[in-house]
Amino acid sequence: RDCRFVGNRATAGGGLMLRNTTEVTVSGCVFERNHATSGAAIAVEGLVVGTVKVLDCAFRDNTGTSGAGIDISPEAFTGVSVERCAFERNAVTTGAGLNVYAAFPGAVFVADSVFRDNAAGAGGGIALGGDRPVPARIERCRFESNVACSGGGLLLQSATANVVACEFREDPGPAVLAFAGGKPLTRLLDAM
Repeated sequence: RDCRFVGNRATAGGGLMLRNTTEVTVSGCVFERNHATSGAAIAVEGLVVGTVKVLDCAFRDNTGTSGAGIDISPEAFTGVSVERCAFERNAVTTGAGLNVYAAFPGAVFVADSVFRDNAAGAGGGIALGGDRPVPARIERCRFESNVACSGGGLLLQSATANVVACEFREDPGPAVLAFAGGKPLTRLLDAM
């Protein structure tokens, strides 16, 4: 709680690594200029029993390959909740702000957060995918000036997502890209 993680480097979890854990809450933290192959700021790996909560945190200028802000790639997890966070100027290959990919994914909830000026090959703001559909709800978020070849603001691959009351501004290319074997699995509600 209320920590600063600045200028750290690692293979995974440049700022913070959570592996084989239970209920965890990270709140009021700042993650800046960290670098890692996965999870430049926060990496979640292994088996996670319980919900990982990230609240009121800032993720700025982090770089790596996947999930410059948060990379969640465990074998299985119960749930992830990201609320009132800011993801700015992060750069990676996949999921510059938040990247979730798991064999047995749990529920993902993202609310009241800002994704701005992030860059990725896929999923400039958020990238969700898995061996099984990722159940997700994204609400009241703002995606602005994110850049990606696929899904400037949001990439939903194998995700059953409800995107509610979100704003997409100046995300070049498709702001939201959703696909899963040709089946419509995403609903946009009151999105601008």
